[in-house]
Amino acid sequence: MAYYVSEDLLDTTEVKIHNEKCRYVKNRKQNVKTMRWHGPYDQKEAERVAKIFSGQHRKSWRNAECCMTKS
Repeated sequence: MAYYVSEDLLDTTEVKIHNEKCRYVKNRKQNVKTMRWHGPYDQKEAERVAKIFSGQHRKSWRNAECCMTKS
């Protein structure tokens, strides 16, 4: 499975990792000024990239609740 990292350019939310089946990944709009998507990556690389971006923005990162948590 592939994973994507979402970077909120307005710095309002954490850096998040989504899986390729996520509705937000599938429906994301290109050329949006408030959000940047990175990937696809394997899970380890997505975590590495998320850590880099979280450090640059001085905020945390996490797995997205919409697709990466088990119910």
